[in-house]
Amino acid sequence: MRTFLIAAVCLLPLFATAQIEAVENFYQKYKSQQNITDVNLSGWLLKATSMVSSNDEADKDDFLKKITYFRALIMEESNPVKKSDFKKLKSDIRKAKFEELIKVKDGGSDIEILVKDDNGFITDAILLVNDKEDFVLLSMEGRFRLSDFENININIEGADHFKKAARQ
Repeated sequence: MRTFLIAAVCLLPLFATAQIEAVENFYQKYKSQQNITDVNLSGWLLKATSMVSSNDEADKDDFLKKITYFRALIMEESNPVKKSDFKKLKSDIRKAKFEELIKVKDGGSDIEILVKDDNGFITDAILLVNDKEDFVLLSMEGRFRLSDFENININIEGADHFKKAARQ
């Protein structure tokens, strides 16, 4: 029994990262393309950033403290993502038990926010922005309520849709 328990604890990180394996594979495939910005921040760095903010930004700080992992893949001025890769990514995200929170067509842009929840808390959020010129894939892990997204302040195309989703 003790051996089984030790093995189970050792395997927990594999199960935690497997839920968004499709997203990681997508990042790996596209992060070396030209005109790509790849931002990868762990929770401790986000917490450190929030400690140097002013008191006027308390709500934003509270939100940052809830993030344990943040990653953004931003492709500007060209979108090398193949339609088949994008469809597969969305399909794989849904297979990982993500639910659509919001879907918006804004001009030529398709914007989607997909979330995974646990007992009323959002544990994972993915933002996808896809158009002819740009592509954004933003993923966050943490423990949030939908209302927490009203305080998000990320200067990335489409991120304002988190705020809109929280107000609905």
